[in-house]
Amino acid sequence: MSKRYTQVPISYLEPIFEEWRATFDRGNFVNVFFMPCGDILFRALQFSDWMRDKYKDKVRIINFETELIVNPENLEDILNNSNKNEKLILLAKRVFMRPDGSAMASVLEQWYAEQGMGALILHEGFPTELTRYIPRPVMTQQQLVHAVYPYDVAVKYAETTAKLFEVAVESKQVEQIVRYCGGIPWLINDVLRRLGEDNLFENEVLQWKVGQIAQAIPNIPGIEKDLASFELRNDKGEWLPILGDYLDRLAKNSLEISSEKLVYDGRDLSHIFSAGERRIMAYLTSTEGVVKREQLGLQFWQDQSEAGYSDWALDAIMSRLRKKIVKLGLPLKIKTRRGQGYECA
Repeated sequence: MSKRYTQVPISYLEPIFEEWRATFDRGNFVNVFFMPCGDILFRALQFSDWMRDKYKDKVRIINFETELIVNPENLEDILNNSNKNEKLILLAKRVFMRPDGSAMASVLEQWYAEQGMGALILHEGFPTELTRYIPRPVMTQQQLVHAVYPYDVAVKYAETTAKLFEVAVESKQVEQIVRYCGGIPWLINDVLRRLGEDNLFENEVLQWKVGQIAQAIPNIPGIEKDLASFELRNDKGEWLPILGDYLDRLAKNSLEISSEKLVYDGRDLSHIFSAGERRIMAYLTSTEGVVKREQLGLQFWQDQSEAGYSDWALDAIMSRLRKKIVKLGLPLKIKTRRGQGYECA
């Protein structure tokens, strides 16, 4: 197999790709939604290859990340320099899910009005999020959901991926992994990579990725329809197993922090944090209201606070601490109160 993104059988994808292609013929803007942390780039590449091989059409993929599109001016320049003979796919991921996405949408609206060209916009998130922030006609002409792969397709994907990773795995084990991961490719990838590890399904990185799905599910009207479209729940209304495990633990909210130990849902994560970081978190969670910077510096450096404390050093410590909290999916948020200090939420 020459390309790593072709594990999903083209026989399954072709009807989906035909629907995508038809949108270009109609000259429409179409929003295609992928599950958060999905295989959005792989499918764009596979669609581009398919369009070239079957229809001799050129597809240009504009990736907002790699092309550093961070403001409306960047997007306007790229769109104005695009070739009219090329079909455009915009890999926006979550750009248009932000409240400031309206400015980007305005650029697209003007470009569409002037050029009359259609495009596919691939989002990483839920349709209700987009319509919540971007109620513009150009962004809501048509919406498609790239659902989780059905069981038989996911099994073929897992078998092919195992060969690519050179992982020896039995058929029964493949089926177990697919059921547990609910057919989500990047979850299957991580499980296959970690087959030799103890406590595989308690792996912090794996659970952090699952957490991204849970955190991306907004509590807004209409989200239940989105969850059904993405097949995050089965016919009985149950979450796919690995996401269900994560949500169960999240609901328990059993986070214990002290200067000596940090335990989350029975898992000892003390080794991931330094003693100073644990002291900061313990102090923040036990203190109501805003904590002054000097107080946190004293907690971190203790008797050596005069020698070690500086605003720059404390900022670096708090930034590193927040990244660890997010990566592990801990139910803890540290907010900066400008000119005052920090507060635990």
